[in-house]
Amino acid sequence: MNRASAVVCWCAGSINFAPLKSHVNLGSWSHKTHWPKKFILNCFMRIASSANTKHLALALLLLAGAIAATWHHALSFGYTGMDDTLLIEKNQAFLQSPDAVLKAFTTDVFPAKKENDIFYRPLLTLSFWVDFQACGTAARCYHFTNLVLHMLAVFTLFFLLLELSGRRLLPAFVLSAIYALNPLLSTAVAFLPGRNDSLLSLFLFGAFYFLLRFAKQAKPAAAAAHLALLLAAFFTKENAVVAVPLFALWVVLFHRPLVFEKKMWLLAGGWALGLALFFFLRQMGLQNPPDVSFSPLHSFFANWFTLPHVVGKFFTLQNLQLIPIVPDMNRWVGLAGALAVGLLLLLSKNLKLSAFGLAWFVLLLLPALLFTNPAINYNFHYEHRTHTALFGLLLLIMAVFDNRKLSQRFQQALVVMSLVFAAAGAWVAHQYAGQVRHEQSYFSHAVAQSPHCSVCWGNLAAMQFHNQDFHQAEISLRKALASNPENPEFYTLLAKLYLSLNNVEEAQNILNRLDAAPEVDADVKYSIMTRFFIEIGDAANARTYLDKARIAGGNPKKTPTIRSRPGSPAYTITRILSNKLNHHSCKKYSSLQPSEPPSEALAEL
Repeated sequence: MNRASAVVCWCAGSINFAPLKSHVNLGSWSHKTHWPKKFILNCFMRIASSANTKHLALALLLLAGAIAATWHHALSFGYTGMDDTLLIEKNQAFLQSPDAVLKAFTTDVFPAKKENDIFYRPLLTLSFWVDFQACGTAARCYHFTNLVLHMLAVFTLFFLLLELSGRRLLPAFVLSAIYALNPLLSTAVAFLPGRNDSLLSLFLFGAFYFLLRFAKQAKPAAAAAHLALLLAAFFTKENAVVAVPLFALWVVLFHRPLVFEKKMWLLAGGWALGLALFFFLRQMGLQNPPDVSFSPLHSFFANWFTLPHVVGKFFTLQNLQLIPIVPDMNRWVGLAGALAVGLLLLLSKNLKLSAFGLAWFVLLLLPALLFTNPAINYNFHYEHRTHTALFGLLLLIMAVFDNRKLSQRFQQALVVMSLVFAAAGAWVAHQYAGQVRHEQSYFSHAVAQSPHCSVCWGNLAAMQFHNQDFHQAEISLRKALASNPENPEFYTLLAKLYLSLNNVEEAQNILNRLDAAPEVDADVKYSIMTRFFIEIGDAANARTYLDKARIAGGNPKKTPTIRSRPGSPAYTITRILSNKLNHHSCKKYSSLQPSEPPSEALAEL
């Protein structure tokens, strides 16, 4: 038999497929497989079930091509006016400083912010620093990096799934494709700060892969790679710390003998040292943590619906939201997600794998559910945060087919349906990503998808005000105030809008309404009003509200603070005002017309 005939016979043979345990039977060419489509599909499944180097390269090439085809248009996107603007455009002084690399480990991820340090993510900052050195603030460069990071995370996932499936290419490739092209991950590619979660997936998937290698071979190199990648995950995003109990759970469930071995205790010691180093540097870097109190239990009950809703969006490709909040999450999609999890657990052939997958999914999302930001009316549950957690759903799917004997016809149908689903996800993802194209598109779609999001309306109004679209800005601000009447920034922006329209009386009414609002903290309210009067050039009213802010802060002779803590917004605003107001000429407020603010004071603000 010549080589061509051998290939034909090999492709035409039968194959029994199970994701965690696959067997290949090289039978003869049956008369039922003469049709070209069945022959081609058989050939594909043969290739997919043998993980040699050429086939691995082909699988990676196909994944990379699919990702590029789905999100190539993101390279032409700009900034959204959200955190990407703060982290890059308004952070140039930090990014171009000679010691930025060291400073990234000693400061909040928003270096320009003078208060409420809470996000310690040095490697995210360093990724922006690298792009800035190459391209300045050109958005195309940053979007290219986002695309590459998503590809690398998918490649790492592919090798992890390959290890879990016993080196069988078919389950690893199909599941990687479903994951890689799901529209839930669109914002991880198209929204620049979303790269944080691509980085987290890259490091945690890699750490998991080397943990599996260490469990099999106990080589020091595998342990070192595992610990290095885990440490990188810690410095990428705070919720990476939950990976330690997850990895410990994996060892207990699937490698129980290792628990009693010295090498495992040494590895656990490495976990402890990594956590200690991370928390030590984080405490050193976050010098002004927010002085707020919250109830994790209350927060969880307010946000728990996010979990089934994410699952529902993953499988139905519906109800995608740029800025998801619980009140605007579709209940039917959440119900579909809960039913999907229940069905996967019911059909599971490997309950231990199912339990671990469910634990992975929940724990990676849990930190965002346990904290409620008091400054906004509803928590934001950004979809790019699911980037790492979705691996848990893939494990739930794998557990359904573990050791399950399937007919060849069913295997082929399963592969076709999976790839069709991945292609449908890619199409939705391509369309959805276009909503992040620029600021106007981003906020217009955000308020349409999440009408209860006051911050969405406020940001849209600020953009419309900047573009002098005062009528639409007024509508947006009214909706923002209706959703959250406790945000003083909405009042002052609305007052500025009426001043721009020469409606002095309405501007004064808005300020009076803010002054009388009992639901707004007095020191915050008066400090915001102080800044407002500085900006329009009214020294007399600025001094009046400065005094009120001082009194509200608890000491009429000192600058006010929020809960007596330096670094708060009220403290910063009034300190600058106290130091600068007498050194700048402010125009009289007699006509309530906006004027150029004292530039030096406002630069510090």
